[in-house]
Amino acid sequence: MLKNILIIVLFLFVVGLSSLYYYTLQKRQAFKSPLDKVVSKLKKEENLIENPLNGVLYPKSAEERLLKRRPLVVMIGNNADARPPSNISQADMIYEIVAEGGITRFMSVFLANDPEKIGPVRSIRGYFLNWIYELGDAMVMHDGWSQSPVLEASAIDLIDQIPIRSLFRGGLYGYRDLQREAPNNEYVSARVAREHGDKLGWEGVSSFEKWKFKDDNKKSYELRSKASVVDIIFWTSGDYDSHFDYDPIKNAYLKSTGGVTHKDLENDVQLGAKNVIVQFAKETPVNDQKNHLLYANIGSGKAFVFLDGRVVEATWTKKDRVSRTKFYDLDGKEVEFNRGVIWVSVVPDRNEAWVTYK
Repeated sequence: MLKNILIIVLFLFVVGLSSLYYYTLQKRQAFKSPLDKVVSKLKKEENLIENPLNGVLYPKSAEERLLKRRPLVVMIGNNADARPPSNISQADMIYEIVAEGGITRFMSVFLANDPEKIGPVRSIRGYFLNWIYELGDAMVMHDGWSQSPVLEASAIDLIDQIPIRSLFRGGLYGYRDLQREAPNNEYVSARVAREHGDKLGWEGVSSFEKWKFKDDNKKSYELRSKASVVDIIFWTSGDYDSHFDYDPIKNAYLKSTGGVTHKDLENDVQLGAKNVIVQFAKETPVNDQKNHLLYANIGSGKAFVFLDGRVVEATWTKKDRVSRTKFYDLDGKEVEFNRGVIWVSVVPDRNEAWVTYK
């Protein structure tokens, strides 16, 4: 009798374990990174909708989501204790720039996807606001801001002066994940953020100038120099070095940071992009108590654009705060980006030699 009971218990345990494994496997397989999004199966007669941020094509049913609401920006920490981030792989665009002390921070831009958990949410700096404003007067979630006697470095003052649609300023706070330590444990739901924005009267959209996009099979830059490996040192070599390996199957660049594969905590997907932009900008120390910085992102400068395993030497221009930053090759033609995730690394122009590729 006891033997039969043990056999039944063992059987139920094995069945339960198998079911858990199957569920986990199905959940993992069900996830698809934006890098893997397949649009070739969509029929031409569906009147495809183009994501204005990164050119990815969607069926017309996505029109409300893509064309009738403003982008949501979330400031995400990239200090060692903040890694790995949650659902940054679901962003349409990511900007990476030094906050202070050589530590970079992510400005992630969401339009097509609304993850329930984004973060860790961190504070904002003044120079981010110029990129946010050019994206159709996007709304931004952050926790805290730079304060400085120098106005250009004081995000708290600029948010009110410009003004910027700051959800934090509008009373929204994220929630804490007690499995991680503060301050790297605050997260926000895109759904909650958008609902809060609606309560503040921010529903609807402001148009912004789109970049030019192309399909993967259009090899506009096949005669350019090869760039299968890209290395970016923002300040000094160490934990924040950005490394990209070109994957010809995905036609995408996959990211490592500080020598470690950079993955998304929520889905175990390696971060990456169809397009990697290195934008060189003048960096100026403010010399205030917090060692804040200024980045000259209005004006013009040099750039590299990596796509299709090639590099396009380029320039960038931004006329004013409202104008979109545009990228041109050395013949003066606007760069055509691949449809898909865009990663913008902003590097001090003094460190141009520290961006290498082969």
